[in-house]
Amino acid sequence: TARQIAKAFEAEYKIIYVKTPMDEIMRRRKENKLTKVRGHLEDDLLKSAIDKFEEPLPEENPILYNSEEDLDNWLKQNFSS
Repeated sequence: TARQIAKAFEAEYKIIYVKTPMDEIMRRRKENKLTKVRGHLEDDLLKSAIDKFEEPLPEENPILYNSEEDLDNWLKQNFSS
């Protein structure tokens, strides 16, 4: 995993969790099937990815983002030096 690679090289890493409700994922998927703006996963691959997905644990200190937030403000809050 990316975490294991970072640890092996003693590199700092951060987990950014883009929290998106399932109904929004499906809405965007349906829209994209028509517009073909982005690549499209076949149904079986999407189901497999959803089944395997695990939300990050609180002790992993994930940085949360949801698409309703203003991206510029979110970036300033989480990545300003």
